[in-house]
Amino acid sequence: MKVYKVAVLMPVYNGEKFLKKQIISILNQKNVEITIFVSVDQSTDNSLEIIESLKKKHKSINIFSKNFKFGSPTKNFFHLLYNFKIK
Repeated sequence: MKVYKVAVLMPVYNGEKFLKKQIISILNQKNVEITIFVSVDQSTDNSLEIIESLKKKHKSINIFSKNFKFGSPTKNFFHLLYNFKIK
């Protein structure tokens, strides 16, 4: 069975309510090698702390940028998309 490599670009802003469950769900996908690139807008909740905690357990989580002020999820996503370089 072929295993595909998948990069997930995840903009985050005040997502603590669902963030851990969402990331674990992504990491639990079958037949794929997942790498998650997260960009955290200036959240006022514990989003960054949750991601940093998960990153300690899962090497496939990368914090791409943090504490930028994008003002919208779309701008945050385009920041990821524009600056993301495929190796």
